[in-house]
Amino acid sequence: MVYRFDEGGYGTVIAEAVTAGHEAFLGLHYPASDIPKQARALYLRNWLRLIPDIHYTPADIVPTLTPGTGAPLDLSYAVLRSVSPIHVEYLSNMGVGASMSISLVRDGELWGLIACHHYAAKFIPFELRAACEFLAQTVSLQLGAKEDGDFHGYELQLKDIGAQLVQQMAQAESWRVGLMHGPTTLLDLFDAGGVALYFGDTLETLGNTPAEGDIHTLLDWLAA
Repeated sequence: MVYRFDEGGYGTVIAEAVTAGHEAFLGLHYPASDIPKQARALYLRNWLRLIPDIHYTPADIVPTLTPGTGAPLDLSYAVLRSVSPIHVEYLSNMGVGASMSISLVRDGELWGLIACHHYAAKFIPFELRAACEFLAQTVSLQLGAKEDGDFHGYELQLKDIGAQLVQQMAQAESWRVGLMHGPTTLLDLFDAGGVALYFGDTLETLGNTPAEGDIHTLLDWLAA
């Protein structure tokens, strides 16, 4: 699955490929605590994080503190770094036996993850891990260009719709008719399934909207 972070660290599954018989996660939303800030920082440092077998037995570090400095050993870049027992329990509750996460980075920030789940233990050989790391770097390089290009296209589309609405308002018997009853309407401007236009004491609806009584209740609440 492709897991996309927003500015607050909340996550959304925006794409997935799932075998028949397994639970789908597409469209689900997760709180920022699902992948906490310190975990996201590790994903930003490492292109890959993998757990070949969630039933592994962690090995102790001996000595616990680094001789000479007295500080814990920094395992931020260690492939064999153990993971949180809470995360292991989380995966176990999902029925997952092995997992691998591939970081997607844009402009130095963690954009999202490609999260891979297997329902039994699965060792990933070095060659495949290297290919996945190359994939992560390649996709990350393309993210900025793709999103910027999509946004530019969206801006042009909005400008075109706006120009059509202005022309319709100028030619129609009233500006409201131009917005609501021409070939292009407010539905196109907002990419909406329904729209309500309230001006003066007149309410006009288009598309799939709540009942007029419910809309007036909402208007009263907004005006309060």
